[in-house]
Amino acid sequence: MPVPRHWDPGNLIASNALDLVSMGFML
Repeated sequence: MPVPRHWDPGNLIASNALDLVSMGFML
């Protein structure tokens, strides 16, 4: 069964990394 694009593990990891980076810049 096809996995929805927004549940793509690579996508989730990339968004998590971006969130961590932006949070690091805000500190």
